Amino acid sequence: MKFKKRKPVRDLQFELHDRPRFTLDRSPLKLEFDFAAPDAREVLAEFGPGNEDLQDKCVCFSTSWEQAAKILLRTPSGDGQFHFHPVDLDWLADAWRFTDKVETIVNGPLSPDELDAMGLPSEPQPADFFVAVMVCYDHDIDQMAVQNPRAYEVLNFERNGWLTPALEGMEAWLPEKTGSVSRCDGKLLFRRLYEMMSTGISTINPIQETTELDAADSARLGEVVGAPFGPSVKRLVN
Repeated sequence: MKFKKRKPVRDLQFELHDRPRFTLDRSPLKLEFDFAAPDAREVLAEFGPGNEDLQDKCVCFSTSWEQAAKILLRTPSGDGQFHFHPVDLDWLADAWRFTDKVETIVNGPLSPDELDAMGLPSEPQPADFFVAVMVCYDHDIDQMAVQNPRAYEVLNFERNGWLTPALEGMEAWLPEKTGSVSRCDGKLLFRRLYEMMSTGISTINPIQETTELDAADSARLGEVVGAPFGPSVKRLVN
């Protein structure tokens, strides 16, 4: 559990995160109980006097990869349900919207239809949950490019950093024939990242030949697979 002090937007100073946003055991998604939100008023009233100091704080709980996948699948994504904290840019799910069924959402078993909806196998492994969550996380980071360019700069810089282990060595898989077009499969890239984080080695090749890229995508691909890989690397994600 972590307490966050809220700040007015005018005071925001985005900084590089001083700890990993995720590990093999902990996803980047956190459950947020924002006590400044309207939905918190009844809860604070139930707490009684003496808890006034909670009114300007958020209480955040980390989630496992499986829990994060269930939250992403089982709660509506619109109207700011999933968002980045305005100070430290943690990726958050507004828990007030499902407090009455949080146990079912977070820990209830996945049905065959739910597994199919997330593209998960019938018996998903940790790597499968990792990939499913990272696809959503990556997408939400990209959305910040328009919603909040300042925040996006930080999140994208961090993303380039945590993707570096998966990107290293990929130039060896580039097609040799002239004029061929390739793309980077995002799901395979994240699966490769999981293997690199867990074992330090991966034979997964996310580079695939394709005829589906338009001219703009083809131009961007030069940045995706160009050597050397570095902090400015960009990706085409499936």
